[in-house]
Amino acid sequence: MNKKELEIILSKLKGFQNPKVKLEQYITDATVAADIMWNAYHNKHINHKVVGDLGCGPGILGFAALALGAKKVYFVDMDKEALVVAKENKKIMEKLLDKKIKCEFLNVNVKDFSEKILILRIVFYLYFHFFYFTYVSIFILQYFTHLL
Repeated sequence: MNKKELEIILSKLKGFQNPKVKLEQYITDATVAADIMWNAYHNKHINHKVVGDLGCGPGILGFAALALGAKKVYFVDMDKEALVVAKENKKIMEKLLDKKIKCEFLNVNVKDFSEKILILRIVFYLYFHFFYFTYVSIFILQYFTHLL
């Protein structure tokens, strides 16, 4: 898969129905998500890793990680409505990739989730796109072997 193919796949996912300003929800554009995740993939932060998409919203970054070979993705968000959309996006991704994907959806506070895992690497990307900044953090996570 190349970056353009990833972008096309991500463009087929659903976004927020009604973004909540209080939760700082915004739609991550497919082009931006593909750029960020392609860079992370080439820096060896994705393939065969367990990834946590914390504050996932509709899950575009987590689904990009799965498309690029992540072992598993944890979609974590405190907004139940966002997780409903992420679950719908899982079905779309499985159809587009023609395979089952390994992921889990958790309606918890990020703080509560992080206590259950070992954080191996935190990657921060600052991306400039059409005169605005998008700050995205990707947490590369791996469960202790006895939790797998």
